[in-house]
Amino acid sequence: MPTLSFSSSSGSESSSSLKMSWSSPLDSTRLRRRRRVLYFACALFVTLLCGAWATIRFVERRPHLRNTEFVQTIIGPRPLPPLYHDFRKAERRLPQHQGKPFANGEKYLWVASHSCCSGWGNVMQDMILTAHLTHVSGRAFVFDDYLWVRGGPAYSEYNGKLIPAHIPMSAILAGPLVGEKWDANDTTPLSISKEYFQKICPKPHILHGEPVRAAHGNGASAQKITDTWIKYLADIDDPCVEIPGESGSIFHNFMFGSKEEILPIWPELSKSPVLTRLGWSSLAHNAVKTNLALLEPSMLHAKSASKADSDPYSQIEGLLAIHVRRGDFLEHCENLGHWGAGFLAFNQFPDFLDPWETPQGEEEQKMAVYRRRCVPTIQQIVDKVERVRQSKAGWGLRNIYIMTNGDTAWLSQLKDALREAFAWDSVATSRDMTLTWNEKYVAHIADMLIGQRAQVFIGNGFSSVTSNVAMIRQGKGFRPESTRMW
Repeated sequence: MPTLSFSSSSGSESSSSLKMSWSSPLDSTRLRRRRRVLYFACALFVTLLCGAWATIRFVERRPHLRNTEFVQTIIGPRPLPPLYHDFRKAERRLPQHQGKPFANGEKYLWVASHSCCSGWGNVMQDMILTAHLTHVSGRAFVFDDYLWVRGGPAYSEYNGKLIPAHIPMSAILAGPLVGEKWDANDTTPLSISKEYFQKICPKPHILHGEPVRAAHGNGASAQKITDTWIKYLADIDDPCVEIPGESGSIFHNFMFGSKEEILPIWPELSKSPVLTRLGWSSLAHNAVKTNLALLEPSMLHAKSASKADSDPYSQIEGLLAIHVRRGDFLEHCENLGHWGAGFLAFNQFPDFLDPWETPQGEEEQKMAVYRRRCVPTIQQIVDKVERVRQSKAGWGLRNIYIMTNGDTAWLSQLKDALREAFAWDSVATSRDMTLTWNEKYVAHIADMLIGQRAQVFIGNGFSSVTSNVAMIRQGKGFRPESTRMW
């Protein structure tokens, strides 16, 4: 039954008011219904929002779905990775790609069996030795793209994300390996691209690797392999020579893990312009320059450019670069331990202070050594960094750069632990770098350039990225005690 209520208030003699409120069971029922509808609508909205987020995340991890017309219609197209057209155009405009190719008696060697479709470190080490062999033979080196797959589409997939399948080599390296000049008195023909070689040499002399491999034998050193190939090439008059893809790499991948097979060539390789004039592309230099404040925070307030800023290959004083592999290495290091593997060859120069010693004892004792030297814990990293900082080579270190593929949460813990151990001016990682769209897909070369230039470098002895940095540092005259290993 409806209810009527009154209330009165008095102020002046002539003022009074009556307040009346009127309600019914029907009004209360309607109010409850409206609340239920509102609650249901909010729950539905949150559910749809979470579902949309989960769907987008699912599709983002699967490029074959992300790039379908239906998905792009729903959530919009995503920018494709760069293909570095400007670098390819620049390669085509190289002087040696113009005019008459054989006018001065030039000869060329195209090694179609070069290392391919793996991490950059593996490809780079093979490329340097192959280019050195070619240079010693007096022929022009023929460079290829950095390939994630041979042939095929322009894009490939890695860890569920689209990546360029073919990157022009000049987007990664600079120097004679990608067509720039040799030393002033060097008469060796300038390097050319595979594209140009196939244009001027439609029917090259095919030199299969089997007879050469039989001549130098299994387990031969890189020096003996180089000498044997040079003898075979010296007997060929044809200006165009190709080693076909099915021949296999001249320098097989496993030999880079053997110091007995690789280091004998070092006295010759260390003086080769292939190494002494090796450089990094403008993408690497621009990335380092943009992020120099991470490596040298004092530059934020400097009135003039530092040596590190003005000379793109000078040592960055006060910088400790450490290579901390995570991700795939968490499993890979376990496998290395079971295989009984050792450090890669260029991480085992005799003067280095952290040689690899095969662990002894029970299986778990051995594996503990592999983990400490391959995927060290945060505390093990901090302990090593502190020992190096307090060494003679570590005098003046005040900034740390962590070359890494680790996840941000783990890296945050590492950065905190490093700061607790010492008052570093800056502790930065690969994840902190500000990169352009073009630089993002070759970010590893910026890391390698930083490692090359650091006052002190601590690397992973099982990594080919570390071994290339260590090799370059040795070739550039860095003191052996400034290149360390976990």
